[in-house]
Amino acid sequence: MGWWFTQGDTRKDVIQKLIKNEENENGKWTTITHCVRGNILWIVREILNKKENKTDRYIQCSILGSEKNYGWGSKDMSEEMGPIYHSCPLKYLDMVPEPKSEYAKSWRDKVREHNKKLGFKLKIGMEVELTGCKIDHLKITSVKPLRGSDGYTNYRVSRKWIKGLWQEKSEEKDLTPVLNVV
Repeated sequence: MGWWFTQGDTRKDVIQKLIKNEENENGKWTTITHCVRGNILWIVREILNKKENKTDRYIQCSILGSEKNYGWGSKDMSEEMGPIYHSCPLKYLDMVPEPKSEYAKSWRDKVREHNKKLGFKLKIGMEVELTGCKIDHLKITSVKPLRGSDGYTNYRVSRKWIKGLWQEKSEEKDLTPVLNVV
């Protein structure tokens, strides 16, 4: 599926359209719950097939974006398509039956890993390994806001950059990973 945009729509307009309940002669689509994480809208939807009198639920991932001088829009997909985003709340997985698709099963595993990493308790003084940064590790100096130091400079830190914990070796003073939280 591609992106759809509506001229003049705001981000809020797009979200309201996506979570709106709909009904026609064939079915009824109801939003059970939703949340926004960054520019990702997560929705648990329930579909009632009126002809077969059958109800089903699924998780929808909608990526929100804007076109300069035009408006906001989205790219929508279900968990069956195996989205590359994993910030879906864990409780949403419990609200929807286990999927048959291998893409969806793999995606759910990654969502659980992602949420496990976010649930990891950081404390001041911990040494953490970073990923996707020029600096490979930092010592946590503040948890709210999350900040760390390399011994010379203090940095703002995003939780998504934290790969795991580091522990200093007693003799060599070399930092070695001891736990991977990923």
